[in-house]
Amino acid sequence: MPDKRRKYDAAFKAEALRLAEESRFIQAAARALGINPKLLYRWQQEQVVAEVGSMKMARDSERCALRAANKRLTQELDILKSLGHLRPADPVSVYQYIVQRQARVSVRQLYSVLRVTTSAYYAWLAKIISAGCYTGMIRNNVSGLSQTCSALWHSSPAG
Repeated sequence: MPDKRRKYDAAFKAEALRLAEESRFIQAAARALGINPKLLYRWQQEQVVAEVGSMKMARDSERCALRAANKRLTQELDILKSLGHLRPADPVSVYQYIVQRQARVSVRQLYSVLRVTTSAYYAWLAKIISAGCYTGMIRNNVSGLSQTCSALWHSSPAG
């Protein structure tokens, strides 16, 4: 009695995996190809094992990626929770906050969460440094920023 299973060549599998990756739903991709969705899922697992080495290693790398994403999101949440005192309309207070937190949090992450452009922040920082206010900001933990530095920012046409 001959085997009733259909045999699929490597080109068909590769095209099916590409379509499944592009498709929003694997079941829809499987239906479009006329194959069982479980077969497509199995091919995906085989592909992961071939790329990573084993399913356990694939799950471990996925777990590490999820932990890293969780850590980043937790940090962003902490940043947002501590923003209660800031006036978002005033860029100076946001820039001061970045100076205050940069030792504990990635500056790039602060830019992203606070929606600040790097060029605007560094333009402000250059003004503050040239006016000699930066060391006072660090020493006083930003809270003692002199009115001179604040006025310096607000007097500029770009601020």
